[in-house]
Amino acid sequence: MTANKKRRGLSCGAVAGIFFGLIVLAGGVGAFGYFKYLKYDRVAALHVPESAQLAARVDVEKIVLYSPVREHLLPLLEHRAKAGAATRLERIEAKTGVVLSRELREFVVARGQSWSEWVIVIGGRFQGAELVPVLAEVLREDGVTADLKDGTLSVAGLSVGHAEDGVLLVASSAGLLEEARSPGKAHERLGVELEGPGGFGLDGALVRPYSRNPLAIFSSGVRQLGNIERVHGRLELSNPPVIVVDVELRSGGDPQQVKQSTEAILSTIATASRLTPGADFAGERAAIEGATVKPLDDRRARVTFPWSQEAMGRGAESLARLIQSSGAVP
Repeated sequence: MTANKKRRGLSCGAVAGIFFGLIVLAGGVGAFGYFKYLKYDRVAALHVPESAQLAARVDVEKIVLYSPVREHLLPLLEHRAKAGAATRLERIEAKTGVVLSRELREFVVARGQSWSEWVIVIGGRFQGAELVPVLAEVLREDGVTADLKDGTLSVAGLSVGHAEDGVLLVASSAGLLEEARSPGKAHERLGVELEGPGGFGLDGALVRPYSRNPLAIFSSGVRQLGNIERVHGRLELSNPPVIVVDVELRSGGDPQQVKQSTEAILSTIATASRLTPGADFAGERAAIEGATVKPLDDRRARVTFPWSQEAMGRGAESLARLIQSSGAVP
């Protein structure tokens, strides 16, 4: 298989999913003490590029230590421990003296103007570590072509580099990497919070084109997609956990009209979910069906999606299977 073919198969979602799983595997039991006693200022969301239309943030400390996730993913550590040869991660840790499995704190995934444009921002207590040069060295030891120039590593069509505040950046292009190096305020425009277990933000420009679908003739929910200005949400790890999402419309009216418009959008999403083939990954269909809408003002409504620890655990279990099938775990 050629390098170009490999690159086309590397989607933002796939990279983020596998990367999150590897974070959990790397964490181990030793992460508990480090998370508790060593302070780290959350800065990853500051590196969402200005061109981003969608971004999501995950706080490793809070998510990994949450029971439903931990129970299904941490057992995969046993597979890693049984591997004879040192993994790339272990070799990088040995060469830098930085135990990434203990120093990682958060990561952000951002999508640019198209699905082929993305960046992953990895934040943790490893400022000053020569991670990029060491990564290049380890890859070359494995026979992988890795070009390091002016602090930027080019490998398999991807670009890897550091920002001044220590975050590690992996981007689909050198241009997007440079855009993400300097901290900015794009996360505020999208509504991605710096703190908390996790959250996301979406620019309405990403979904408004779908309102021109022929189905808009029959569905008010499809038509209302064209009225979305911004959507942003956060995960709350209560018992049971919930996802709280704020929908901001370009034009509203009285709060009741805003509620009706938001409910129409939600109904369209629920219908699409029911018609989508395949198993329910992590209880998302039940969450959509059980969502409640509360108007906030003349343009905003809050949607609360109920989740369950059982469904969250099922998602973690599915992710564990994905990691194993990918070959990330021996």
